[in-house]
Amino acid sequence: PIPYVYFIEEKSAIDTIPVFEKIQKVLNFYNLGKSHLCKITGVSRTALYAWLDGSSEPEAENFSKIDFLYSYSKELDFQVNMSIHHGFVDSALPNEEKSLYQLFVDNKDLNTNHIKELIKTALYKSISRSENIANGRKSEFTIAHSGADKELNLEVNL
Repeated sequence: PIPYVYFIEEKSAIDTIPVFEKIQKVLNFYNLGKSHLCKITGVSRTALYAWLDGSSEPEAENFSKIDFLYSYSKELDFQVNMSIHHGFVDSALPNEEKSLYQLFVDNKDLNTNHIKELIKTALYKSISRSENIANGRKSEFTIAHSGADKELNLEVNL
């Protein structure tokens, strides 16, 4: 008789994260709606809601897409703690024919250097956009030092 050898694999902490939490993170980080995620994974809204309420699990191909999007968003979000602006997901980035969203839909394997670089680019553009908005708004408001400045500032900001 041939002896059997059993290997016991330890699950990492990332494996213990429920699918619905991964899906929520993906939806938030990439600014996707549930309809978008349905199209990316090729499933119905009913199937997606079954994943979200825990009554069903995605098949391997769908899980790999969700897991990649989740893992990569977690890696990037850890560095900057923000999400990608929807305009950089829905519209093609410079020198690209397709939007990130369309690439997510069209490709079975998302774990490519090209897609990773586009996600990073979209995130950095989102950060830059956010900073530009914050700096623009700061310059709109000035500190009044005299009574006349206060009245002028009040009129300008009304």
